[in-house]
Amino acid sequence: MATPEGSSIGPVVDYQYEELKSPDEIRLLTVLPGEFDDDIILRITNERLLLPDPQPRLMSMTQLQETLPPGWEVDRTRDGRFIFLHIETSPTAPVLLGESWTHPDPGFDPSCYMSPVQHPEPAYEALSYTWGDFPGGANTGLKCVYIKCCSHISTTEAQSCTMNCLARLSVTSNLAAALRHLRSDNSRALPFWIDAISINQASIPERNTQVLRMTDVFRLARRVIVWLGPSSSDSCHALDTLSHLGKHFASTWRHMIVRSPDGSERPPWDHKTHLPYDNDTWAAVDQLVRRPWFSRVWVVQEVQLASEALVYCGKDTIPWDWLCQACIFIAHNYYQPLATPDLELVYGIGERACGIRSSRETACIATRRMCTNPRDLVYGMLGIYPGGLRARVVPDYSKEAWEVYRDLTLGHVEFVKRLEMLQLCRSSQNRRDQSGWPSWVPDFHSVEVDVDFVTFAAGYSRASFGMGLADSKTVNSGASSLLPVEGIQCTSVTRVRDLSPLVALGFSAIGEAFRDLGSDNDQCQGLYATGESLLDAYATTLGLGYFDERFPHHSLPSLQLWVERLSQLGLLGPRLPEVRDYDDALWLSFDTSGLAHIEKYPILFETAQGYYGFGPIETLPGDVIAVVLGCDAPMVLRPHRESSTYAVVGQAYCHGLHDATALLGPLPHPWHVQVFEDNTGNLAIYRFHNPETGELSDEDPRLDPLPAEWERITRGRTEDDPQSFQCFRNKSTGETIDYDPRLSPDALRARGVDIRTFCLA
Repeated sequence: MATPEGSSIGPVVDYQYEELKSPDEIRLLTVLPGEFDDDIILRITNERLLLPDPQPRLMSMTQLQETLPPGWEVDRTRDGRFIFLHIETSPTAPVLLGESWTHPDPGFDPSCYMSPVQHPEPAYEALSYTWGDFPGGANTGLKCVYIKCCSHISTTEAQSCTMNCLARLSVTSNLAAALRHLRSDNSRALPFWIDAISINQASIPERNTQVLRMTDVFRLARRVIVWLGPSSSDSCHALDTLSHLGKHFASTWRHMIVRSPDGSERPPWDHKTHLPYDNDTWAAVDQLVRRPWFSRVWVVQEVQLASEALVYCGKDTIPWDWLCQACIFIAHNYYQPLATPDLELVYGIGERACGIRSSRETACIATRRMCTNPRDLVYGMLGIYPGGLRARVVPDYSKEAWEVYRDLTLGHVEFVKRLEMLQLCRSSQNRRDQSGWPSWVPDFHSVEVDVDFVTFAAGYSRASFGMGLADSKTVNSGASSLLPVEGIQCTSVTRVRDLSPLVALGFSAIGEAFRDLGSDNDQCQGLYATGESLLDAYATTLGLGYFDERFPHHSLPSLQLWVERLSQLGLLGPRLPEVRDYDDALWLSFDTSGLAHIEKYPILFETAQGYYGFGPIETLPGDVIAVVLGCDAPMVLRPHRESSTYAVVGQAYCHGLHDATALLGPLPHPWHVQVFEDNTGNLAIYRFHNPETGELSDEDPRLDPLPAEWERITRGRTEDDPQSFQCFRNKSTGETIDYDPRLSPDALRARGVDIRTFCLA
């Protein structure tokens, strides 16, 4: 172990931890008084952390909405609070008249929508910080803190303790700096829980146990202290700017940005307003949000579980909610100069896990974050996973990282009965030099989560998986690394074109690649494999299906407008004269988003059945395109002929295999699918629209009526749900399921669908 620098007390023994006597014990530490540059002396005590009585469940947004008078709507802010919005309808657009944290009916019981503040004992604060040294900081390396071992020594005598009274413990310079600054804050009186000191890091059994306790530690703390690091020349200016913005705004689950009921003014700003900040201000904010704390994986659960969080940068502070709201507002402004991914790292931390996202989305949050130990990409997020999934993943730091990722993947499949995690797999991610890493296990250290193909490829089906589906020969070839699943093999890849070098050149170059791949139909004449025109099919593929017809509430261009634009540019079909003026801001947003998707999935492929699509860079001729039950996107699989197994190459966009077409056939004319947000703002509700009659239905017109024993029920999303679902209840047994019983493997086989087993290896 390296020798820490900066100690002045003299030679003392290293601190020896006493074992925690019971599973509910934690270690709390008190920073003893001293001047800023004095040695840091701590007192450690063991305390029992007992769970308080469970609180009554709050009403859902749907239930609350039913209690509101006309003209009022309820939403939920990113920090989990309900907000009531007074809205006036108008012929042009709704007008927001007011916002409130309280129900508009003064007699309505607040306990139905406000969680009571709990103050369990012991009272303490928890520290959230980065383990590594602060980049560019002085005096990096290990530092000494001293643990007061003699209980009879008074606080005033602590600074003159001898080596017989103190024991040495090494911490990073960043933690030492945090302790010095917090020691000098006279407003603080509570002890701390700090993972590097409160957990014996040398004991793997204790680490395994205490990782499970961190959910309770941060949830029950009176306050979480976020330490960003020492102040810089412009950090105070950045915090002042963010405080001014953040205290006036609130962002909601439905992606609205409204005035906070706590705000003292209503700034006349929206996403198209040029914010009144100079280059120095933007540079200060940019430097602040790039600090290492924002990219650390552990901080997500540490902040999300907190009842209150206060951010320190040196001696300057800002409430966490203000910082988060300010970054959301800036990120959604058209003209701000900061890098949006940096801002997303900030406000992505602050989205509470109380039902706002599926467990797959929670797993994705960890993928762009940093940690010292790769196992912590799973263990560092356990506190905000649903309890049912959390119970299936037992921390074990003696396992290899890929085994931990496998545990989470299998736990997720067993918990939600979906194969959503397959969409995170890429064959290039899996570290084949590590023996045993299956292709169906994502490498969460390098997952790309910026692209989610909203294709509804398997409809509202559930996963069918397990070793019982595999034949004995395949099972004997290596069961521990296999995942047999059921689905349908749709087609195989015949030709590919890598568009990676063309993305920077824009859609004009990519359109030419379509011409090269489909040279037999250079003018986009004729019909596509689905029976629609080649022109519409190629245009839809280029736009990855993101059009107003499918997403009616997202300010997207129509397919017709997109076809016209491509034709006027001479990219698809015969060149047309320019007859229409286009909204430059609309196309800039659409083009940027589309090109970003293609950059991540740059292989333009053609299949034996004449389908076109985009796949991961590893896609090759001979790969098969399959729709797997319980997986929203078509998957590229690579057959291993000698072992009758398949490797997961990655997800794909393949026009013609969306909306359960591979399972149920095409929708009857003129029906098509529209996608809507659920009660938490997720694009997860698929409905069937008839534009001729205006009908919008949850019922798929291709399916027979529900069996007599089943009925459809409606409810909002909870944390236990998969990404997309519908609920049905058995009238006889009361059983509730989150998939359509008409899409079970047996029901599909009865329709003549060729359901088969893919043994993923």
